[in-house]
Formats: sequence, C-alpha cells, structure tokens
Amino acid sequence: MTIAPSEKAQALKVLRDKIPQKLRQLCVLQGDFRYEGGDELGRSVRSLSHLSASVTTDQLTERIEGHQQDRSDLEKLQAELREDLRDLREAEWVEHPESAVAPGYYGRLAEIVELVSGRAASYEWLPELPADASVRPPITAEEAQRLLGLVGRHGFEVLTSRAFLCPAPESLPAPARFEELVRSLQAALEVSGSAPSEAALTMADRGEELIDTVIGLLDTAERALQQEGLPADPTTWSQDHWQTTALVDGMTDKRQQLWEGVRRHSARAVEVRNRLLGMPLTEVVLPQVSQTEEPHQRAAAREFARYLRTNGQPSRWALKKPFHKQARPLLENCRVDGRVPRTSEEVETVVVHLELRECARQLQERWQAFRTPKAEGDPEAVLSELLDRYTLLQAVDAFTSAARAVHDALVKAGVKGLMVRSPEQWNEVRQTAGRARLVLSARLAERELASLIGSLPNPSGADVPELAEVHRAASNRDATAYTRAIDAVAAAYLREADRRQAYELLAQLQKGLPELGRAFAASPADPQWQGRFAELDRAWSWQLAKRFMDRMLSPGREPQLESKLADVEEQLKSVKEQLAADRALLHCLKRMTTRQKQALSAYATAMSHAGRGTTAQGKRHLAAARSAMRDARGAVPAWVMPLRQVVEMLDPEPDAFDVVIVDEASQVGLSGLLLLWLAPRVIVVGDDKQCAPFYTGNKHDKINQKVDERLAGFADWQRDGFNPKSNLYELLSARFPEVIRLTEHFRCMPEIIKWSSRQFYPDNELVPLRQYGADRLRPLEVVHVREGYCEGMRERLVNRPEAERLVGKLRELISDPAYAGREIGVIVLRSGAQARLLEDLIDTEIGPEASVRHNIRVGTAEQFQGDERDVILLSMVVDADHARALTGLNDGRRFNVAASRARDQMWLFTSVTSDQLSSKDLRHSLLTYMQKPPSLHVAPPALSMVTPDEKCDPFDSLFEQKVFLEIRRRGYHVVPQWEVAGKVIDLVVVGDNARLAVECDGSPYHFTSRQIRDDYERERDLRRAKWTFWRVRSSEFTLAPDEALAPLWRKLTALGIHPGAAEFEQFAPSEASDWKPVALHDESQDADVDDETTDDEDLTADDIRGDLT
Repeated sequence: MTIAPSEKAQALKVLRDKIPQKLRQLCVLQGDFRYEGGDELGRSVRSLSHLSASVTTDQLTERIEGHQQDRSDLEKLQAELREDLRDLREAEWVEHPESAVAPGYYGRLAEIVELVSGRAASYEWLPELPADASVRPPITAEEAQRLLGLVGRHGFEVLTSRAFLCPAPESLPAPARFEELVRSLQAALEVSGSAPSEAALTMADRGEELIDTVIGLLDTAERALQQEGLPADPTTWSQDHWQTTALVDGMTDKRQQLWEGVRRHSARAVEVRNRLLGMPLTEVVLPQVSQTEEPHQRAAAREFARYLRTNGQPSRWALKKPFHKQARPLLENCRVDGRVPRTSEEVETVVVHLELRECARQLQERWQAFRTPKAEGDPEAVLSELLDRYTLLQAVDAFTSAARAVHDALVKAGVKGLMVRSPEQWNEVRQTAGRARLVLSARLAERELASLIGSLPNPSGADVPELAEVHRAASNRDATAYTRAIDAVAAAYLREADRRQAYELLAQLQKGLPELGRAFAASPADPQWQGRFAELDRAWSWQLAKRFMDRMLSPGREPQLESKLADVEEQLKSVKEQLAADRALLHCLKRMTTRQKQALSAYATAMSHAGRGTTAQGKRHLAAARSAMRDARGAVPAWVMPLRQVVEMLDPEPDAFDVVIVDEASQVGLSGLLLLWLAPRVIVVGDDKQCAPFYTGNKHDKINQKVDERLAGFADWQRDGFNPKSNLYELLSARFPEVIRLTEHFRCMPEIIKWSSRQFYPDNELVPLRQYGADRLRPLEVVHVREGYCEGMRERLVNRPEAERLVGKLRELISDPAYAGREIGVIVLRSGAQARLLEDLIDTEIGPEASVRHNIRVGTAEQFQGDERDVILLSMVVDADHARALTGLNDGRRFNVAASRARDQMWLFTSVTSDQLSSKDLRHSLLTYMQKPPSLHVAPPALSMVTPDEKCDPFDSLFEQKVFLEIRRRGYHVVPQWEVAGKVIDLVVVGDNARLAVECDGSPYHFTSRQIRDDYERERDLRRAKWTFWRVRSSEFTLAPDEALAPLWRKLTALGIHPGAAEFEQFAPSEASDWKPVALHDESQDADVDDETTDDEDLTADDIRGDLT
C-alpha cells in the first residue's frame, strides 16, 4: 500500500491527473472535504469498486503472465531496433574492411560511395547480383574467355546441346579392379577343381572369420616347428624320431603324464643352469656320493652356506652344529679351484654343481622312458643335450596346442567330417581350409562383379556407343575387353570435352547470375562480350560494393526503424502500465476482504455527509469515517490525500503503509514528521527553493525554549532544524544528503523557466525541454499600469487600477482564438486582499461560464504551488510608495513558484518601473528579465556569409554548411548549432507549427563508436521530450544531393513547416541583454507576509487566516 500526502489538496489533484489512466483507477483521491473534496473521493471509490468487481484473481494472474511475456518480447525487440539504429549511424564513419565490402573496396562509407560512383560507367553492364551472391563470380574471367573460345570453335550450338552423353571415365568401375575380380573368380574355380567337400562348403558358409581363425592357427603351429628347424609338414618326419612320438602323443592326448615329467624336470634344470651361469667361472671337483646320502649332505651344505653368508667365519660353537657335521664329509672331499670350500660363495658353488648333477641324472631317467638315445659326458654336457631336446619339445607342444585349438574351433562351428588327431588329418584340415577360402573368394568375387555390372549406367540412344561395349565386356567377364572399352569411353569423354566444358561454364554462369547467362546465350557472338568478360572479376566486385553501398545507405531505413521503435516503445509503455495496474489490483484483491469493501464504501459515504465537520452531525459523520478508515485503509493500493486528512482520518500506527510519498514537501511543516512513522520507506519530493510553511507571530523565543527542553539530547545544530519555519524537505535533506536532483524541465517555455533557473539554481540550472513551434504565444509579456496606486496596508493592500487592467486583459485573452482551450491562472505577488479583489472583478466581468471553460483560478504563490496553467497573469500589486526591496530567501521561494506555473505564456502587470525599484529587489530582477530576456539561441547567419567550400562559425563541418544552404535556398528558416539539454543539434528548421531537428551524419566530432552511441542516447531523450528528428548522411548527400534531401521537404510539409513562415526575432533580440540574478539572504525579520508599509498597525493571526481562506 502507498499513501501520497501533500499540504495542499490542489497539488494532489494535479499529481493524480499526471498518473497514467490505468493506474489512476487504483488510487483513491481524497480532497479537502471542506472544499468539495467528497465528490472526488466518491468517484475514486466507485471506480475502484467497479474495477475490483469486474475481474477475478485467476483472470488477473493470466493477464499478468501475458503482460510479462509481452514486456519481455517488446524489450527484446526494442533493444534490437536501437542496436540496428546505432549500427546504421556508425556505418558512416566505420573503416569498413575489404572482407565486409568487396575485393578492392574498403574504407569509410563516403570513400566507398565515391569509388563506386566513379566506376559505374565501366561496370554497370553487369546485372544486379542475387542476395546470396558469393565474393567471387560463378566463373572467373579466364573461364569466361575459355567459354568464348569454345563458342568460337564450335559455333552457337555448343551452348544448346551435346552430340552424345558420356559418363566421366573415373565414374565407371576401374579396369584394374574389374580384372582383379575376374582373376579371383577364375583362380577360385580353377584351384577348386572338382566340387569342394562338404566340410569346405560348411566352412565357407560359416564365413571368413572361421576360415581366417583356422588358417591362422595352422600357420602359427607350422611357424613354431620351423623356428626350431623342424619340417613344417609332420607327415615327412621319421617314425623313429622321438619328435614324431611326442607330436602323435600330443595330438592324441596320450602319455601326457610322462611328457609332463620331462617338461617339469627340464624347467627345473633350466633354473639350476641359469643359477650356475650367474656364478663366477670356477673349477669344481665333486666326490662320488651315494644317491641316498647326497640329498642330505647337499641340504646341510646349503644350510652351512646360509650360515656363512650371515655370520662370516664359523665359530667353534657353529662347528658343533648338526648341519656342519653332516656337510663336513662332503665339503672336505670337494675342491673349488683346487682348495676346500671355506666361504659362503664357494660352498654355494658346490651346492649348485651338486644340484646340476642331480638334475642331469633325473632328466636322463625321464627321457629313457621314451627310449631315446642316452646322453653321454659329464653332468653339464648331459644336461645341455637334454635341454636342447626340451626346446624341440616346446615347439612340438605349440604345434599340438594349435591342433587342439583347430579341432575345438571346427567342432564349435559345426563342421563335420574333420579330425585333427594325426599329421595326415592335419594336412587334410589345411587343404579343406584352403578350399573353403577359395569357395568364399569365388562367392565374394561373383557378388562384387554382379554389383559392379549393376552400377554401370544403362546405355541409351543419347549415350556414346562406347558405353554399350563396356556393358558387353563386363557381362562376358572379359577383363581385356573391359579395359579396351573403358579406354574407348575415356577417348569419347575427351572428344566431348569442349562441348561439355562449354555447357558446364554456361550452366555455372546462369546459376550464379541468371540474367547475365541469358543475355550471353541470346547473343554469344556479340563482340562486346570479349571486353566485358575480361573485366568480369572487377565488375563482379563493383556490383558487390554497390550492393553494400545501397544497404548501408538504406534510403528510408532509418525513418522506418525510428517509426517502428516509436511504436514498440509506445506499446511497451502501455504494457508496463497495464502490468503495474494488474499487479496492484491483484495484490489489492488478494488482501481485500468483504469487511474492507464495506468499510471503504462507508468511509466515502460518511465523508460526503460530513461537510465541513463543524456541526454536531458533521462531527458524528467524521467519527464514523475515522472508524471506517481503520478497516478500509488496507483495501486501497494508493491513497492520495492532504496531510490534514491523514492526521484526522488515520490512526498513528507504525508501518501502516508500505511507502509514503510526500509531495510538495517544502510546504509541509514539522507536523509532517508523523509521516515517517507510517511506513518503512519514505519518498520526499520537494524543492528548497519553493514556498515553506506559513508562519507569523512573535513566539519564536517560547517555541525555541520548548525545543531546547524537549530535545536536550540533541546537538545545537540538530535542534536548530526544529523551528516554526522549518519544513519537511529542508529537515530531511539536511539529514540525508544523498538527494536526487531533477534538472530536466518539461512544463514551461524556455524563456519563462530561464529566470527561475538562473535566479534560484545558478549552480545546477534547469534544462528546458519544452518543444514548440514558431506560432507559439510570446512567452513573456509586461504591462505597465501607469495609473496604478495602492490602498490599505500589508495583507489588505490592494491596487485597484492594476486589478482592473489585469481583468481587462483577461477579457481580451479569452476572446482571442489563440487562447481557445487554454487554462489561465492569476497569481498575486503580494496581498490576499488583492486576490479577493481580482476574484470579485472576474466573477463580475468574466462570468462563471468562461471561468470554467478556461479553468481560471486566482491565488497567491503558496496557493498555486503544485498547480500549473497554460497562461499565468502576475500582479505585482505595489506602487512606488510601497516597494520595500524583497531580498530574502522566503521572498525568493514565493517568486520562484509564481514565475514557474505558466506553460506557454506569463504576463506581468506592474505599477512601478524598473528605475523605481532597487536593483537588489526580486521585483526588479523579474521585471528587467521579462522586458529584455537573455537570448536562448544563436541567430542564424546570413545566407551571404555561408559558402559550401569554406568553413565558418558556428558550423562543425562543410557538410552542415551545404545542407544549411540547401534549406535556406528553399526559403526555410533554419538555425545552426541549436543547444538543448546539453546536446547541440546541427540544424533546426523552425515553422509556424513545429520545429524539426536536422542532424548531419558526417560531423568530424562524432565519428567514434562511443561518441555516436552517446549522441544517439541523447537524441532518444530529446525524442521523448517531443522533439522530431530527421537525419541526412554525408554519403547519401555526396551520391545524390537532391535525392538525399527529398525526404526532408516531405517531412517539413507533413509537420506544417513552410518556407518563410517563422520570424527570427524570438531567437536573437535586437539588443543584447545585460540581466543578472540578484543575491538573496536569510534575514531573521524576513517574514512570510511582506512588511512594506510604514504603518505600525499589526494584524492578528486570525485576520491573516481569514484573508487566506
């Protein structure tokens, strides 16, 4: 919930009128019930009640989702359009690379335009390129010359038909591959001879994987034999050799336990031999020991060696150990290099030699089981011969292992009739696998040949006859004939090369640029083609550059984008308003109860019956309204009411609202501090240069004493802010220095607001953004009432002649068609009595009908704060005898408010002249300003002073001067370098009804991307302030000045701006103004009621209150 209070009800009416209509329906405006505020309250309540009853929360939720999606879509489109506009403007000064334009074309847009224009006569014969044209032409200039040569060689018919169609030789199956397939098939058939066996067919059926597996195993087995010098074919082995015995036993799985003993003891012998080879070469003599004693002695010797390795020389104690006693007989009879072994190494050598002798004996015994020849010699020789046999045995084992794997593979594949249990069966499997491979190769070759023949293009009457020979040779499986036929096709293909190339080049040309292709095909013998085709690459690049230029210039594109952007922004504004309204209404409906609805209606009814609230019945109605407000408060999204009503109607509960927005806070006194209690967030809107709370009296000392007593804990500077003349804005802005200052001014004509801006805001002047045409009213008018004089004193001071002159002028204005529909206000700069006099005269001479039609209102500056009118008439009131100088800050506040209420025109009626006023007087400042205001704009230079070739002030570039001259030659009034809101507009064309800003995109001061974008954002601000812009680009102007400015003349006509319609006196006064602001000071005697008489009579507070009401 939000509440927006203000000291004066009239300011809130103005505030509510400025709220968008869709949101306004959710606000309840409560005026001062003493002055017909109940009517507005009733209308607000009825509007909110109708709105809440016409829609459900579900409908609102659905609408909100739709608005959110619309907002997202519109914001995205808005961003895209703004980016397109910025990019369009940047294009004028961006250095465009060759890759973005065309080969040979680069630089700034104006340079590209000049280059394209200069080469137009040479290359405009080339038709416009299609939208998807590539960087290079479809055929090069060299290819185009080749096409011309083919036409010259074969005549025109080369472009229209070909004698025969001929496939490219490389598109046909290669002769080498065809011959390979034919040979494979023939070889398979020749080798296979008679019909293959059932087993071979089965293997072929199982596929290439089985055949490769079997043949791979066969090859592996045979390689194992060959590596050891054995014949690969075991059927050639002698039946008496042990190898044949081992192979047959392995294939039949016989006596494998005996053979395993040989393998195990051989492996042990290899280990012992390797250990011996790792020892130093020594001569070892071993004694003969019985086979029963040797293992024990050898073990004891090994233990003794381990002891020596650990402990070194044996001690006496060790010599008594059993292992020493048992090994001693052996060691004493051994010799290592001729001596008894003593060290651990020597003992270990003896042990290894003993183990070797034992291995040789045991292995000899195992081999004897197979009746092999006995190995002769010492143990080392015997062992060496037996280990050589072991190597051959390992090869035989590898063979038999492969044989078993082959057998398992055949069984698993379901191949019947094949066994691998003998060398003869081994050979049979080998032959069967080979035949199976041939069968499979034949099948594959046959299928591939059939596929190859099927891939050949079918010959027809339009094909070369050589193609039929290819088919015939392929069908006959004749590799030689097929090769001859392919060679013949290749010759035919070359024979048709010229025709084919001409056809392809023309097809490429027609595909890439159909119009050019058709033109050439229609007249290929035209001699102009020779020169044109020689320049085809350059002509193509020129067309690309021309297309880029046309796209960058985009005549009419920027207005289209601006129009579309304006439409999108208007839609976005409407969507945001509706979204905010629906969200607020949804929030309202979700929290609004039936009791709150009833209370809201009861509140409106009670307030309408309360009247001024002074009678007993009126007070009863006010009590009922306060009671209803307790429940009704939460039913309204936003309350807009005077501060007086806030105090009287709302209970002082903390955070009763979400936000408090205080309007015209400079008029709110210290009583407004209670507003800080009502919400956690407070927005204070005000101006310390406008009217402060009204106070008069002589009780400052008593009030200050009370402040010192009640705020004793505050510092002096803090207590000083709580005085009778303090206002809420001043108090809070001093405590919260982060103030958001709004300097853009949209209400008044620049000449009107300029006085307030320079007089009261010298360090932060206001920026006038009001748009207007040359037919506007004169912003400032001064009427000197020579016969004026004053009667009365102080607030009863009146100037009847001045009042009568003012009303007489008012009567003229409402009769003038130029003021039809305009609202008029009258502000008295001194004396409530003068205001009442004017009201009486207006009621008598103007009448209520005209007063209502022009919304005429009379009042003081304080009463007009927050209000505005199209025309304001100021009454100075004082004469020369009552003109005490006004130099105080409070005087300045009143004059600032009074002089900033007029939108279009401000009149000043004065009975004194400037020389009758002090130069320090605010009246003198206002009067002299209005009589001779400072110039706002530079006067346009004379036409004779501006040339298109020599830059002159105030122009930024020769381009601006050229455009200026063209506009002036047409008779329009145009002003260069028009400054507004911190932006300088290149040219402004002024007419009777409007002004048009003309921007010349080519200024050397706005060529960086950042400058262009900043300039664009400032322009968007001015467009929102109702400025109309039209832009012309230097590249367009360079290309065709008349065409570039043609849209400008149409735009000016559409806006109602015509040649010779505006006068320039408004821009440059005939005499320079020497006006300067006057200094103001804060005086303790500066009261809110001017004391300009010498009469000592004092008015009571009741008198003053009566005057004001």
